[in-house]
Amino acid sequence: LVVQASNVAPFSLPQEVLTYAPCSEAIIAQFKNGESERKVHCNIELTQEEQQKLAIMRELAQSQGKAFTPALATAATRYLARAKGDPKRAVKDMAATQEWRKEFFQAGPIIDKSV
Repeated sequence: LVVQASNVAPFSLPQEVLTYAPCSEAIIAQFKNGESERKVHCNIELTQEEQQKLAIMRELAQSQGKAFTPALATAATRYLARAKGDPKRAVKDMAATQEWRKEFFQAGPIIDKSV
């Protein structure tokens, strides 16, 4: 594909952004004490262990009758990372966040006039 520079919008993303593949050290940070933490959660394949723990989280949530909003469900790996790989704690934290959001935003979204 060849495009003249005059036909490219001033805020277009360069090709490098679309083809960038981070190195493994950028995806999962390894600490001196042997622990690790996922830093990149989007558009990166999960490890087998992470996939298994997410499956456990789904089972726990279903057994507890919990259903998470899409905004929260897509952050499941972040909750798992924060819980240091403990699916039970991750589901508990997700439930607490969902309850907080439900209470905090019960009157609807925050608008400029209310600030």
